[in-house]
Amino acid sequence: MLIVDDFQAGEDADSAALRLPRYHAKSLFLPGSSSSEMIRELLSSEEIHMQETVQEYINRLLGYSQGKDPLRLQLATPKKLAGLIKGKNKKQLARKPAPDKWSVVEILAHLADAEVAISWRIRQILSTNAIAIQAYDQDRWAQTFSYAKRDPKVSLASFRSLREANLSLLKSVPRKLWENYGVHQERGNESINHLVNMVAGHDLNHLQQIEKILKPRR
Repeated sequence: MLIVDDFQAGEDADSAALRLPRYHAKSLFLPGSSSSEMIRELLSSEEIHMQETVQEYINRLLGYSQGKDPLRLQLATPKKLAGLIKGKNKKQLARKPAPDKWSVVEILAHLADAEVAISWRIRQILSTNAIAIQAYDQDRWAQTFSYAKRDPKVSLASFRSLREANLSLLKSVPRKLWENYGVHQERGNESINHLVNMVAGHDLNHLQQIEKILKPRR
């Protein structure tokens, strides 16, 4: 059972699985604190947040790619990423928007590793319909594989290579195989067609995050 807050780290459907909407506050009552101090504590950036459900997360990502060609979106992502980080220094790429949110360096590492996961997943589903699909914990991967210390250029190169290989494979198989599905251990049946659109939305979501992080601060 993987319960991870999308709003805190990256936002992966595997890690987000089985979440329930809830509010969280570290400290509602602080001994000796005034009402205004308690309110400030309660409303601080990470003291209270609402988590989206798995279905809400899926709908959000699908909404990003709705009405667009998912393969074109995926094909364009490496170039867009390269454009966003061009000319940025290490400090800019390593800056976290919040203590428990990912930096650009970490997002790029996540995208590269997520593409490894999707590479295996689509090959399993295309070759064996209704195969069981295991989830993974993106935050554990980030910690175990030291995303914060990854070279962003290497991550981007890995992502680009894997993405090109995956798109080439998807285009090479009969389109009827896109109806094949895997049985995700937490999200249920997911077809290739569904995954293709999810990955496109996942790209757009992270591109928006990177743009926001690198946006000049006043």
